[in-house]
Amino acid sequence: MNGEIQRVRPVPTIVKTDKGRLRTSTGRWSMSAMADHIAEYPATLHDFRALARVAYGDALPHHAATARHNIRSLANLLEDRKILTVVEFVGRKIHGIQIFNRDNEYHQQLMANEIGRRKIRADGSAEKLEHLLHVLPRISETA
Repeated sequence: MNGEIQRVRPVPTIVKTDKGRLRTSTGRWSMSAMADHIAEYPATLHDFRALARVAYGDALPHHAATARHNIRSLANLLEDRKILTVVEFVGRKIHGIQIFNRDNEYHQQLMANEIGRRKIRADGSAEKLEHLLHVLPRISETA
Protein backbone atom coordinates (compact mmCIF):
# COMPACT_ATOMS: atom_id res chain seq x y z
CA MET A 1 0.00 0.00 0.00
CA ASN A 2 3.02 2.25 -0.29
CA GLY A 3 2.81 3.44 3.29
CA GLU A 4 -0.73 4.79 2.93
CA ILE A 5 -3.08 4.47 5.84
CA GLN A 6 -6.28 2.74 4.92
CA ARG A 7 -9.28 4.20 6.69
CA VAL A 8 -12.06 1.82 7.57
CA ARG A 9 -15.42 3.30 8.41
CA PRO A 10 -16.90 2.05 11.66
CA VAL A 11 -20.05 -0.01 11.42
CA PRO A 12 -22.97 2.32 12.19
CA THR A 13 -24.95 1.52 15.30
CA ILE A 14 -27.81 3.18 17.15
CA VAL A 15 -26.57 5.22 20.13
CA LYS A 16 -28.30 7.34 22.74
CA THR A 17 -27.42 11.03 22.76
CA ASP A 18 -26.91 13.16 25.88
CA LYS A 19 -30.56 14.21 25.63
CA GLY A 20 -31.67 10.56 25.61
CA ARG A 21 -32.61 10.44 21.93
CA LEU A 22 -31.65 7.55 19.69
CA ARG A 23 -29.44 8.34 16.68
CA THR A 24 -27.15 6.49 14.31
CA SER A 25 -23.53 6.78 15.33
CA THR A 26 -22.55 8.19 11.92
CA GLY A 27 -25.54 10.47 11.35
CA ARG A 28 -26.29 8.64 8.10
CA TRP A 29 -28.80 6.04 7.00
CA SER A 30 -27.61 2.51 7.68
CA MET A 31 -29.88 -0.32 6.60
CA SER A 32 -28.45 -2.82 9.10
CA ALA A 33 -28.51 -0.37 12.03
CA MET A 34 -32.08 0.65 11.28
CA ALA A 35 -33.15 -3.00 10.94
CA ASP A 36 -31.53 -3.74 14.32
CA HIS A 37 -33.38 -0.76 15.80
CA ILE A 38 -36.75 -1.96 14.50
CA ALA A 39 -36.08 -5.49 15.78
CA GLU A 40 -35.10 -4.10 19.20
CA TYR A 41 -38.46 -2.32 19.60
CA PRO A 42 -41.02 -4.80 18.19
CA ALA A 43 -44.08 -3.22 19.83
CA THR A 44 -43.46 0.20 18.28
CA LEU A 45 -44.85 1.29 14.93
CA HIS A 46 -41.92 3.09 13.33
CA ASP A 47 -43.32 5.69 10.96
CA PHE A 48 -41.11 7.27 8.32
CA ARG A 49 -40.60 10.46 10.33
CA ALA A 50 -39.45 8.56 13.41
CA LEU A 51 -37.05 6.55 11.27
CA ALA A 52 -35.67 9.78 9.78
CA ARG A 53 -35.14 11.21 13.27
CA VAL A 54 -33.17 8.14 14.33
CA ALA A 55 -31.13 7.92 11.13
CA TYR A 56 -30.42 11.58 10.46
CA GLY A 57 -31.26 13.40 13.70
CA ASP A 58 -34.15 15.31 12.13
CA ALA A 59 -37.27 14.78 10.06
CA LEU A 60 -36.68 17.34 7.33
CA PRO A 61 -38.79 16.62 4.24
CA HIS A 62 -35.95 15.16 2.18
CA HIS A 63 -34.82 12.94 5.07
CA ALA A 64 -38.39 11.79 5.73
CA ALA A 65 -38.86 11.00 2.02
CA THR A 66 -35.65 8.95 2.02
CA ALA A 67 -36.82 7.04 5.09
CA ARG A 68 -40.20 6.40 3.45
CA HIS A 69 -38.52 4.97 0.36
CA ASN A 70 -36.27 2.73 2.48
CA ILE A 71 -39.07 1.11 4.51
CA ARG A 72 -39.68 -1.61 1.91
CA SER A 73 -35.94 -2.41 1.83
CA LEU A 74 -35.95 -2.62 5.64
CA ALA A 75 -38.88 -5.05 5.50
CA ASN A 76 -37.01 -7.21 2.96
CA LEU A 77 -33.83 -7.17 5.07
CA LEU A 78 -35.73 -8.18 8.20
CA GLU A 79 -37.54 -10.91 6.24
CA ASP A 80 -34.14 -12.25 5.16
CA ARG A 81 -33.25 -12.36 8.86
CA LYS A 82 -36.43 -14.42 9.46
CA ILE A 83 -38.20 -11.51 11.20
CA LEU A 84 -41.64 -10.80 9.79
CA THR A 85 -42.82 -7.22 9.57
CA VAL A 86 -45.98 -5.44 8.58
CA VAL A 87 -45.89 -2.31 6.47
CA GLU A 88 -48.60 0.25 7.08
CA PHE A 89 -49.94 2.40 4.26
CA VAL A 90 -51.75 5.72 4.36
CA GLY A 91 -53.56 5.93 1.08
CA ARG A 92 -51.12 4.59 -1.47
CA LYS A 93 -47.98 5.71 0.37
CA ILE A 94 -45.95 3.65 2.80
CA HIS A 95 -46.26 5.13 6.27
CA GLY A 96 -44.55 2.83 8.77
CA ILE A 97 -43.15 -0.56 9.69
CA GLN A 98 -43.56 -2.82 12.72
CA ILE A 99 -42.63 -6.36 13.72
CA PHE A 100 -45.51 -8.72 12.94
CA ASN A 101 -47.59 -9.88 15.92
CA ARG A 102 -49.81 -12.89 15.15
CA ASP A 103 -52.21 -12.04 17.96
CA ASN A 104 -52.97 -8.55 16.64
CA GLU A 105 -55.98 -8.48 14.30
CA TYR A 106 -54.76 -5.33 12.54
CA HIS A 107 -51.42 -7.02 11.84
CA GLN A 108 -53.24 -10.05 10.47
CA GLN A 109 -55.17 -7.76 8.10
CA LEU A 110 -51.97 -6.00 7.00
CA MET A 111 -50.25 -9.34 6.42
CA ALA A 112 -53.19 -10.61 4.35
CA ASN A 113 -52.96 -7.43 2.25
CA GLU A 114 -49.21 -7.96 1.83
CA ILE A 115 -49.68 -11.55 0.70
CA GLY A 116 -52.34 -10.37 -1.76
CA ARG A 117 -49.99 -7.71 -3.17
CA ARG A 118 -47.24 -10.29 -3.57
CA LYS A 119 -49.59 -12.70 -5.35
CA ILE A 120 -50.52 -9.97 -7.81
CA ARG A 121 -46.82 -9.41 -8.54
CA ALA A 122 -46.53 -13.17 -9.19
CA ASP A 123 -42.81 -13.34 -8.49
CA GLY A 124 -42.84 -16.13 -5.94
CA SER A 125 -42.44 -13.88 -2.92
CA ALA A 126 -45.98 -14.59 -1.69
CA GLU A 127 -45.19 -18.29 -1.37
CA LYS A 128 -41.95 -17.47 0.44
CA LEU A 129 -43.83 -15.23 2.88
CA GLU A 130 -46.55 -17.83 3.51
CA HIS A 131 -43.86 -20.43 4.17
CA LEU A 132 -42.20 -18.12 6.71
CA LEU A 133 -45.54 -17.53 8.42
CA HIS A 134 -46.01 -21.27 8.91
CA VAL A 135 -42.42 -22.06 9.90
CA LEU A 136 -41.86 -19.29 12.43
CA PRO A 137 -43.04 -19.96 15.98
CA ARG A 138 -45.86 -17.92 17.44
CA ILE A 139 -44.75 -14.52 18.72
CA SER A 140 -46.23 -15.14 22.20
CA GLU A 141 -44.34 -18.42 22.54
CA THR A 142 -40.94 -16.79 21.94
CA ALA A 143 -41.56 -13.80 24.22
